[in-house]
Amino acid sequence: MAKPKRICKVDGCSKWVHGHGHCKPHYRRFKSGKDMTTPIGLANGAVLAWMNEHILFSGSECLDWPFAKVESGYGRVNVLGKSKNASQIMCQMAHGEAPTENHQAAHLCGKGHLGCVNPQHLQWQTPAENNADKANHGTLPLGERVYNATISDETARKVKEMRGKPYADIEGQLGVKKHVIGSILSGRTWRHV
Repeated sequence: MAKPKRICKVDGCSKWVHGHGHCKPHYRRFKSGKDMTTPIGLANGAVLAWMNEHILFSGSECLDWPFAKVESGYGRVNVLGKSKNASQIMCQMAHGEAPTENHQAAHLCGKGHLGCVNPQHLQWQTPAENNADKANHGTLPLGERVYNATISDETARKVKEMRGKPYADIEGQLGVKKHVIGSILSGRTWRHV
């Protein structure tokens, strides 16, 4: 009869035991005498050292993320083998766990897209609160700033100016698909133009 599988004895770890009550990564740390509480993926790394060094940063200016960033400008960090938003991790380190799974790390400075991770500029907000802040900062992705936009804001304006004409005429003149025309004229998209 096979022995039942056990979970690693390190708090918060849900991996199966490999040896001495630890999963494989924690067992390697156990054997080498390394810290068992640091999240795997950040152990002994420059990223964790930098974050710990800046967790009490009190300057009012933005604190630029010096490591990997995605195309949109937000910092990224590897945590437990998963790529996470650096500002989310900094917010968690500075202000504790998010109140709910839906809360987001919001940038009071409006410069998260420029890589800011100043803990004083971060706070947990609901998606609605965060989107309201983005709208106030002018960073809410709308229209052509949406990553998968197929037309420009100017073309959307022209579609609105042609309201009342047959969709086929608008499509022929502007090269805009009928379903996009319908979305614009119904107000589902491009409300801001």
